[in-house]
Amino acid sequence: MEKLGIVLRGCLTSIHKKRLEDDSKKRIRLIGTYCAPGVLGKFFDSSVFQDAVQELEACDRFPGRRTSGAFVLIRNVLMLSAGITSARRTGDLCNMTLKEFQGARASQTNVGDRIVHVLRHKTSAYKACIVNFYGKLYRLVSTYVTVFSKEFLLPAHPEGRVFRVDCFQGL
Repeated sequence: MEKLGIVLRGCLTSIHKKRLEDDSKKRIRLIGTYCAPGVLGKFFDSSVFQDAVQELEACDRFPGRRTSGAFVLIRNVLMLSAGITSARRTGDLCNMTLKEFQGARASQTNVGDRIVHVLRHKTSAYKACIVNFYGKLYRLVSTYVTVFSKEFLLPAHPEGRVFRVDCFQGL
């Protein structure tokens, strides 16, 4: 009888651990936004977002389009998108370095997503801030970094900041 009690307790512990793991995985999938999917869909379908994407594509193809106005428009929209989808503070995003962004790892829950660990942020004494970039947004920000690094991002800081805000204010 004693052994049966031990076995049953072990089974209950295993079931509890499995449920906690499942709950954690579900929570991880839900982390990423405080906005309802309908709101996000409206934003990503909006003319503002679409204009920024088109301008980024034009700047990528034609270096003459890489003006401070284009930079600010694209930066603002991409930063807003990253903030909305990852539910992160603006400061967390502003402190993200080019090295941290380029060192992003693949998400374990969503194959196309990338995870960036930002070390310098408001609560950095505790742990790195985790910013989740869904697939399309990661590709757009990667293009933005490639297009604007030399002229706008690297001059701001030796490590470069992905969302440089010390100049061309507009946020």
